Amino acid sequence: MPDPQTQLFPLSDYELKLRYGAAVYQRAQPYLEQNKVFRLEVADDYSRIDAQVWGNSLIPYRQTIRLLRQGRDWQLQARCSCPVAVNCKHTLAVLLKVIQLQEQQHQQQQDKVQLWLNSLQQLEQQPVELEYKDRVLFLLDLTEQGLSVSPRRARRLKKGGFGQGSLLSEHDYRQGYIPHWGCSEDFRLLGLISSQNRFGQMLLKERWGALALQTMLQSGRCFWQKVQQEIKPGPNRPLQLNWQQQDEHHLLQLTLEGLPSWRLVDTTPPMYLDESRFEMGLIQTRLTGEQLQHLLKIPKVPEAELAQLWLGMQQALPTEQLPAPADIQINSIQEVPKPVLKLGMQRQGRRNLPVAELCFRYGSIELAAMPADAPLVFHHCQGQQHFAIERQPEQEQAAIEQLQDTQLYPQHSQHSAERFFTVVDDSPVAWLEWLERDKPWLQQQGWSIIQNADFDLGIIEADTEFEVHTDQPGWFQLDMHVQLGDERLPMLPLVQQWLQQHGEPEPGSILWLPLPDGRTLKLPANQLQPLFSTLQEFLQQGSEPSSLRLPSYRSALLQQLPEQQLSFHQASDIRALSQQLQNFQGIESIAVPAGLHAELRPYQQQGLNWLVFLQQYGFGGILADDMGLGKTLQTLAFLLQQKKQSRLQALVICPTSLIGNWQQEAERFTPELNVQVIHGQQRGKALQQLAEAELIITTYPLMARDLKYYQQHQFSHIVLDEAQQIKNSRSQTTAAIRKLQGHFRLCLSGTPLENHLGELKSLFDFALPGLLGSDAFFRKQFRRPIEREQHPQRGLELQQRVAPFLLRRTKSEVMSELPEKVEIDQYLAMEADQRQLYDSIRLSMESHIRQLFAEKGLAKSQIEFLDALLKLRQACCDARLVKLPSAQKVQSSAKLDWLTQNVPEMIEEGRKIIIFSQFTSMLALIEEVMQQLSIPYAKLTGQTKKRQQQIDSFQQGEVPLFLISLKAGGTGLNLTAADTVIHYDPWWNPAVMQQATDRAHRIGQDKKVFVYKLIAKDTVEQKIQLLQLQKQALADSLFSGSQQGVWQGSADELLQLFS
Repeated sequence: MPDPQTQLFPLSDYELKLRYGAAVYQRAQPYLEQNKVFRLEVADDYSRIDAQVWGNSLIPYRQTIRLLRQGRDWQLQARCSCPVAVNCKHTLAVLLKVIQLQEQQHQQQQDKVQLWLNSLQQLEQQPVELEYKDRVLFLLDLTEQGLSVSPRRARRLKKGGFGQGSLLSEHDYRQGYIPHWGCSEDFRLLGLISSQNRFGQMLLKERWGALALQTMLQSGRCFWQKVQQEIKPGPNRPLQLNWQQQDEHHLLQLTLEGLPSWRLVDTTPPMYLDESRFEMGLIQTRLTGEQLQHLLKIPKVPEAELAQLWLGMQQALPTEQLPAPADIQINSIQEVPKPVLKLGMQRQGRRNLPVAELCFRYGSIELAAMPADAPLVFHHCQGQQHFAIERQPEQEQAAIEQLQDTQLYPQHSQHSAERFFTVVDDSPVAWLEWLERDKPWLQQQGWSIIQNADFDLGIIEADTEFEVHTDQPGWFQLDMHVQLGDERLPMLPLVQQWLQQHGEPEPGSILWLPLPDGRTLKLPANQLQPLFSTLQEFLQQGSEPSSLRLPSYRSALLQQLPEQQLSFHQASDIRALSQQLQNFQGIESIAVPAGLHAELRPYQQQGLNWLVFLQQYGFGGILADDMGLGKTLQTLAFLLQQKKQSRLQALVICPTSLIGNWQQEAERFTPELNVQVIHGQQRGKALQQLAEAELIITTYPLMARDLKYYQQHQFSHIVLDEAQQIKNSRSQTTAAIRKLQGHFRLCLSGTPLENHLGELKSLFDFALPGLLGSDAFFRKQFRRPIEREQHPQRGLELQQRVAPFLLRRTKSEVMSELPEKVEIDQYLAMEADQRQLYDSIRLSMESHIRQLFAEKGLAKSQIEFLDALLKLRQACCDARLVKLPSAQKVQSSAKLDWLTQNVPEMIEEGRKIIIFSQFTSMLALIEEVMQQLSIPYAKLTGQTKKRQQQIDSFQQGEVPLFLISLKAGGTGLNLTAADTVIHYDPWWNPAVMQQATDRAHRIGQDKKVFVYKLIAKDTVEQKIQLLQLQKQALADSLFSGSQQGVWQGSADELLQLFS
């Protein structure tokens, strides 16, 4: 760090805040406070500052900062290797660190000269008080070491003057103690002098010595050697230098105007002692006292050596114009200088860096660029000839400005010679661009440019080598490195840092990668082009690995890497899959397996082909066909086909309500398969015999309990039916299922996306891990842009990514023969007492929820909010569901009245009816009404024991009415006997209601299906309809490429539900 007393940092904390802005200033503070600035190198004049700062992800960024004087202002050029690159928080942290260190230096050890200046100013402001009887006298003497001071205590005499007094010991003024007789100013002056000397010495030197001496001369108590001879201030006298010849020798004489004899006091500036007048004064010269002392000792110079000595003195003392000896013939050069630029290397800190040295050629003489205040005449010796070169400062300055126009900048400020130049951030790339762009231009302008043999930008070229390893099934590891002699250098950290700063490069461009040893690797982007999108994804996930760990389905990109630079290590399966994907010609048609007791429809054959394709290439997927299109049949056909190819041990996990359906369908369509159902209290024996079964069927609730048995097996296939059961990635069931080992994984779901995109990701995390990246990456790259910003491009990107692994067909697309489905929104007006109950709950809850949102925010008020909505929805269904005293007085029920009037008529018409409700307590109330109407019915809830018996009684026509809770029977059931579906109460998610409807509207249905949705008019249920439309838009935009918008929930919009 420069000395803060001789060179202050030119920009203050306040000025930096104005330049960078308050926001950047705020972000820079943590880097300063946490000491993240390191390797700080500062030029003596602050013209260049180099440093490194630790980034948030433990990547050190490099900063190069230049301060250039422009008139009265300063130009700040701050570059950083971070993605922002210019004037970032890291460069500001470095500048604030410089100011901090300067302040610390200033506090800990102030500069000696500044100490003196401060102290002497105080002495001048406080004149000596004459009432002191005893005073300190300053006796001076000039010795070989320099001018010394001997302080004495003496009493003022009545007749004037001072007595001889006594010598003060050094102990008297070194301890900071001021005796009762002494003047504080005198002892402070002595203390300051002694602090600059070793013990036992009181010499006056350098700048502080000159200031101290002038103070003592002004005191009137300064004497020469003894008290009787006072020394007084003398006038300033100019220095004169002349050569005198004595025989065959020459001698340089130093004289002062008007003084035949004088002695030198080697302070700075130097002073003289006139012993004839006993005066001391300043010598007018730009030489220091030390330089003058050296000149006084010059020996006699022989004639033959005079010219060389004189030239050497000119170069050693450039600030003083030394006269030429009379015998030297000087040739004057008065020519326009030609600029010369020499490209070489210079040691800076720990590194050798490229640098351009500026020279000027005057005739045949070449001079290095000199400071602006250098003498206008420069002497030079060439052989026996001596030249006086009259410099042209204006021409030299014009050349410097021309050089700076090419983006080369001086390493030093205007106080030093602008001799060495470099690019802004010492970047080899910037140097290369300068050589290609600016060097020819300067040569056209008349510049001479010389490139030294040692000029080396440190740019190296090497091919990237790729190595593939496998660490576990379904994954592979890709290492990237370059071989630099005996050193093997990992490439991934370097490339990822470059991508962070610059983004994905254009094809055919060059990546310039800084290496740890200071060199730069030139890497053609084409070598890594296939990997850039994958690397960008890893960056967005916040991952900084030393190698890439990729799912096997991404092995196709290996074929795009240079073959001669790619090697496989214990990864023959990945090599084979890579070649297989490279030669992919499309999904092949698969023969229907022998033994399948069903005729596949065309779209089902397509589904079989797709499933076999996934299995052959080691992929997993989601079969997301609309409800009722035969996902179970397609899966069973696929498993039977797989049995024909190799040993089959498939595990099917389904909701409890569907376990009988799977067993029946397997027995009906694929009787060859050895099926084992794992269910019920007596399943222990079956769990012990898993290895004997070809198709194992169990349920989600049992999975967590029986996981230890399943983990002992490597299944050939794992199938999740109604896979939305694992939509919550953090649930215990999801965690258990992800621990299963299986070569092929398949999710079956008519609604893989019900509420948000995170549910789809949870399914793919099981079926094809790695496809959608980490949770953080998925949120940033897809979920937030699509759900919150309605970003059409991101929606298209997600659709393209999942398209090969998600197959979805709707009834309207593939089932033209399916009967019509008529949906009827039945709006029902509530009677006065039911409406009064609803409005009272709404007004009370709206006020309460609004207050909660204001106090706790939306996120922390969810439980209370949902409870309030539950009460409103219950009030719409029937007042008896509401647990309030006022509700018990309500007699009317709009929906129940509608059922009482319409269900008997429908049954008389021969209709078979399903009534869905999400409230089992509401189903109990409906039961009472049906019993009163003598209408037989079947019922299915979570508490039903003989589920299949209830289903069969309805399907076989024993009862005309089926009461089903939405959660227990909304999925998986085949109820094609029904032709009427009544949704007693709407649910938020349209997919759930659609699934329930499709229990009847599916393959095998031959009648028109009527769907009634009972909606209480002017209530929260109408608001639910709006939410249903917007949730459906999210699924449509993903599965069909639609660009419809999606609902953006906010506190105000949620409060609208209470309006």
